[in-house]
Amino acid sequence: MLITDSKTTPLRLGTTGVSLAYAGFSALNNYIGEPDLFGRELKVTKANVADGLAASSVLVMGEGSEQTPLALITDIPFVHFDPEAPTPEESKELRIPLTLDIYAPLITGASWKKGKNARK
Repeated sequence: MLITDSKTTPLRLGTTGVSLAYAGFSALNNYIGEPDLFGRELKVTKANVADGLAASSVLVMGEGSEQTPLALITDIPFVHFDPEAPTPEESKELRIPLTLDIYAPLITGASWKKGKNARK
């Protein structure tokens, strides 16, 4: 099961599907320690299966008047199915600490303002 929504990406036109919640499969495929195409060991690579499937399904379902509220995804060899719901630890695996996030300097470097006068 996958619950999706649409999101925008900075400096890109259009929307892309993103996963809000999932169950029944592993959300990440971990490639750390595996060789890349040139035989070098991958150090940080994890494929976000949940968001990849979400993007594909939202594309098929449509963003306009297509009226396709459901997509059925089958026969995908890289998806590891799991009959159990994800544990809290597994759900946390999709989150990245702010210290490792490539967008952290943009988020932490801004002079954020709170309150009703924040846009002035």
